[in-house]
Amino acid sequence: MTIVFAGWKRLQLESRVLAGALALVAAWGVIALTALGGHGGVTPNAEVSESLAGVPRANITLGNPTAPMTLTVFADITNGRFRSFSNTALPALVRQYVRPGMLKIRLRTLVPPGAGADAQLAARLAAAASLQGRLWDFVEVFSSNYKGKGSLDAGAVASLLQSVPGLDSHVTLFDNGRPRVAAALARAQRLALDPTRSDPLFLLDGHPVQELPAKVAGPRSLLNAVAARWRTASFSGQT
Repeated sequence: MTIVFAGWKRLQLESRVLAGALALVAAWGVIALTALGGHGGVTPNAEVSESLAGVPRANITLGNPTAPMTLTVFADITNGRFRSFSNTALPALVRQYVRPGMLKIRLRTLVPPGAGADAQLAARLAAAASLQGRLWDFVEVFSSNYKGKGSLDAGAVASLLQSVPGLDSHVTLFDNGRPRVAAALARAQRLALDPTRSDPLFLLDGHPVQELPAKVAGPRSLLNAVAARWRTASFSGQT
């Protein structure tokens, strides 16, 4: 009887802890979506938005899943060099290679060791958005509007999520704490060649692409790599 009573008391305690945790998640979500009515001023990058229009996307993949070339990006999306990629190279890649069905792009969000709270939250929200097939839409809005370290507060999150086309903000906030999101981030860490790096890593069909310069002036590095790969690979005569 003593054992049964102790077990019941433990179950009661665990239930109260779980209920409290869920209440905190729900409360944070309400605060985030109502704080200040959002910060306002969130504006998508028109060039990126136009380039994404009508392009297939599912989970982490942008483009036709059967496209012969694959560019995999491992990145902390708060990193300035990733945001330069998103705002400059991405539209050109989509226009020249993704839209015609030659290339698909996959994004695996990373949280480098020692990364701040913004990087951790942004990675979780991006992974949660991917569950709705809106990862790339989220990244487009985020890259165009992130103000820098310490700026990702509740109001900023509310504005960002509400500005992503087709994204359910409430579901995203709930999903960002789910084990499935944590598992996706852990998998990205395992697959990255160097998960400790802070700058993005670009793999074209599994091979590292030459690093972008410290000050990204344009999308030439990646475009040249993709063009060279297309010319030399056996599938280049398929289209």
